[in-house]
Amino acid sequence: MLALAQELGTKLDDKTLRVVGDPKLAVTTVAASFGNTAQMPGIALLNGPAEVVLCGYAHEWETVEYAQDMVAAGLKKGLILL
Repeated sequence: MLALAQELGTKLDDKTLRVVGDPKLAVTTVAASFGNTAQMPGIALLNGPAEVVLCGYAHEWETVEYAQDMVAAGLKKGLILL
């Protein structure tokens, strides 16, 4: 996941990426929700088949906390905020 985040940061010239999850997580599938990702569809995407959800912005107390809880529970999931 770290390599994906670095590549996105470079290609988008984004120096303020936020990454939630294991940086060594192998990524084969990404779900994207550009712009503001509210509780839904953010949580629905995290519960889907993708290992990583890519989004523009999410409320700290919704999608971000949910992703952190999934990682803490041992699930192979990640969240990248642009």
